[in-house]
Amino acid sequence: MKYSIPLYFILFISIITIINVNSAKKPPKKPTTKEKKIWKPLKVPLNGTLVTKLGKKGVDYYNKQHNKTLIYINVTSGERCGHLSSKNKKIRVTVLVGKTSNGKKGSTSCNHLRAVFNVTKKGGEKIILVKLLKTNVTGNCNIKGKDKASQKTTKKPTTKKNSKGKKN
Repeated sequence: MKYSIPLYFILFISIITIINVNSAKKPPKKPTTKEKKIWKPLKVPLNGTLVTKLGKKGVDYYNKQHNKTLIYINVTSGERCGHLSSKNKKIRVTVLVGKTSNGKKGSTSCNHLRAVFNVTKKGGEKIILVKLLKTNVTGNCNIKGKDKASQKTTKKPTTKKNSKGKKN
């Protein structure tokens, strides 16, 4: 009996120290606010070789990953983000693709495919993300003839500045 009291006391103190050590948590880290990069339009034309190559590469990558095969039609928009010197330049390309339906022969529906690439100084393009957007495109989706008139994207009209001075 006289030896059991110090044993209980030592056991009680060890349990209290274990509880205190486990309850002492590190202070939570403050969340860092990262600035979101702004996507700016590409300076190169959308029907240029670089943009069409990226669009076809994105469609091929999607076809390898999924069972549904898509057919490349044209690039509808292209945007860039970041700087090439800091090794984090990204190019986002939205591609108009045709998806053939299994039910009817020859009937196709148009969708948009978005592909994001990481571009390096040496000219390498690495695919980061490829996804099929859920929007259906209205209008004629003629893949064989590639009817560009019905598939053109609308751009904002530019106003020409008058070179003549103001007349009073």
